[in-house]
Amino acid sequence: GSLLLHTIDAGTTWSTVAESSQWGDIASIASLDESHWTVVNGGNVWSTADAGSTWKADEQVLDPRCSFALVRLIDAANGVASAFCEAVAGMIEGREHTAEYKSDWDCPPIGNSMLVSRDAGRTWSDVEKPVLR
Repeated sequence: GSLLLHTIDAGTTWSTVAESSQWGDIASIASLDESHWTVVNGGNVWSTADAGSTWKADEQVLDPRCSFALVRLIDAANGVASAFCEAVAGMIEGREHTAEYKSDWDCPPIGNSMLVSRDAGRTWSDVEKPVLR
């Protein structure tokens, strides 16, 4: 399983806070202060308000085609995150490696979403991306 470790002396010593096989590969860990932490992987969020003594799980809070990349906490209710999402399939015609083959993309596309939560990570919504010129 995955271990979550904690230090209070700038890394000289470490203690195990939690061991959880449910986390799998952790994508990102964010801390608001010494007690409030959030762990994300896939579309799942685990949070603690008591330095890891107890954890609250919010599973599959993202579209199933998306996985968290990074998460940051602004305060106890608000956070921002980025996620990688499988894009809606593009156009493919004909057979690959033939003259008739046409494709909008040559590999499954991945989109990058910027997300915001205003309810302590229970729900996440897309942030409108600015148009770059």
